[in-house]
Amino acid sequence: MIMAHRLSGQVETVPDFRRTLRGEIDLDREVVKVAAAFGVAPGELKHRRRNFPARSALFYHLVEHCGFTITQTALAMGVQISSASMAVRRGKELIQKSRSIQKIVEQLNFI
Repeated sequence: MIMAHRLSGQVETVPDFRRTLRGEIDLDREVVKVAAAFGVAPGELKHRRRNFPARSALFYHLVEHCGFTITQTALAMGVQISSASMAVRRGKELIQKSRSIQKIVEQLNFI
């Protein structure tokens, strides 16, 4: 349980559901899963490349499905927080546009 403060200053206990449900997730394992799903080498996902759908999908998957914060993801991937935020946004847009990529990302939770 974490303590959260309301605007009125009253203390309220709030369960940290995101962290509890997430459990322990290994970043390297998730990178390997995404790389296998997109048919690229895991090392390619850690290199900085623009307009690389697999990398954007990785950022989206880590934040939206694995429960990592954007800050944690940025530190783990070695990028600025703003870059990670933009990558998550690009991943979300990519998934909305492409049904095939949406299916790939949805299936990552079951691998």
